[in-house]
Amino acid sequence: MEESPKTEIKKICQYCHSYIKSKEDMLLCPKCSSAYHIDCWYENEGCAAYGCNYRISVDTKKSVRHFSISDALVDAEYCINCRRFNDALSLCRQVLTADPQNIEAKKFYNKIVSSLSAKIILMQKGDKAFDLGELNDAKIYYEEALTYTDDIETELVRSKIRIVGERYHAYLRRKRNRKTAINIVLISIVLALAMLVYYTLFLKEEREFNEISRYSSGDNNIETMENQVSKYEQFLIKFKDGSLYPKAKQKINSLSTALAAAYMPLDLRSAMKFYTKIDTSYGSTGYAELTGKISERYKSAINDLFRKAKEYNVKGDYNTAKDYLEKASALAELSPQFSSNSDKSRVISAINLMNRKNTALTKIKSINDEIKTKTDDINELMKISSDKIFTFSIQIKEVKSKGHYIAEDINTKELIAIKSSASEYENGEYDNIKCVKDGAFRYDKPDGKKVNLEEYVVINQKEGLYYDEIYSKSQREMLAERISYLRMQKSALDSILKINF
Repeated sequence: MEESPKTEIKKICQYCHSYIKSKEDMLLCPKCSSAYHIDCWYENEGCAAYGCNYRISVDTKKSVRHFSISDALVDAEYCINCRRFNDALSLCRQVLTADPQNIEAKKFYNKIVSSLSAKIILMQKGDKAFDLGELNDAKIYYEEALTYTDDIETELVRSKIRIVGERYHAYLRRKRNRKTAINIVLISIVLALAMLVYYTLFLKEEREFNEISRYSSGDNNIETMENQVSKYEQFLIKFKDGSLYPKAKQKINSLSTALAAAYMPLDLRSAMKFYTKIDTSYGSTGYAELTGKISERYKSAINDLFRKAKEYNVKGDYNTAKDYLEKASALAELSPQFSSNSDKSRVISAINLMNRKNTALTKIKSINDEIKTKTDDINELMKISSDKIFTFSIQIKEVKSKGHYIAEDINTKELIAIKSSASEYENGEYDNIKCVKDGAFRYDKPDGKKVNLEEYVVINQKEGLYYDEIYSKSQREMLAERISYLRMQKSALDSILKINF
């Protein structure tokens, strides 16, 4: 690489601040590479750049030589081959400082920067892999980095490779030991899971059956037995194809038989609830005896309800009678196997009769109200003396003797004694009557108390009427005819009230 004798450059001397005209007259500071005229360098006895402070001595004066680009490039190439990239980089910078357009220096510079970057990246990756414990990868990165290291760096990297090798062998031993330990743990877990699966799946049915049995091993009261029946029913749903299905059925049969027998004297509905749970195909001790007792209890219960309904019917309390009949009907529907068709028909007929009687009572009340109104109209027409004649709407409560009765005033709910020679009444019968007071009557009440009742004598129309010729006969006859018709209707309705069942 040859240079022309005189190569002009445009560099400014850092001492005299004038242009350096040729490379032959230029000298670079060994420390900071600042450019100087040779004479200015020696005159200043060193570098004049701020912060450099490089000074020359007798020895340095002898060693300082003129700057040669070709020599610097040769030295830079030598340093690159020796992988002394920092020295080579410094030489390239000096060349580019003197000749910024030097192609050879730029090529060397790019090669140096690329090699330094590759070395730095490989060393960083190796260090990172080493820190993470990825020793095999760290070894590969370090070995590749040796391509870019000088002698000193090479020894350092080889030391790292030796350390990686030692740790890698220890790592392999630990890995084998850890793998063995993991295998042992996994085998233990598999065995434990197998035992758990066997206990959970294969023994689940027997385990839950025994748990239900233990639940009632103590006090066998009604509540405990009911809970146990419920648990066995849930067990049958869960294990409908299980081997213990028949045993669970037998348990339910046994418990249901005991519960039905316990509830039977007190609550037939609850007794039937458990009676229907009994499945005779799985055996049931005492089922026939229980069936007979429940049948008798049902007949007795229905008859008792029917008897009470008859008692309230006689008393004229048709609503209460109907309530008892409906209870009897519900009981018959609850267990058709224990109720005959004749019993059902008898109860239904009696309920229909109570409905008719309640309807008749409503109509009788309406008729009595109209009779009273019409009678009042006649009284007004005929000027009946209101201080002597009394009008009552009554219900007969007790027949004392023929023509002598204890009645209740429907309007005031008070008891009175009446005498009637024209009409004969029965218990529970309703009527509207006109009376005259006839003193008092000594009456013994059902609770044993003695009371004095007002006594009245029933009179006919003519005995208490005083005619007033002002009012027309036709009006009186029309009212009397209407009252007569209403009494006929009332009589027909009274006949319904007298029907028994």
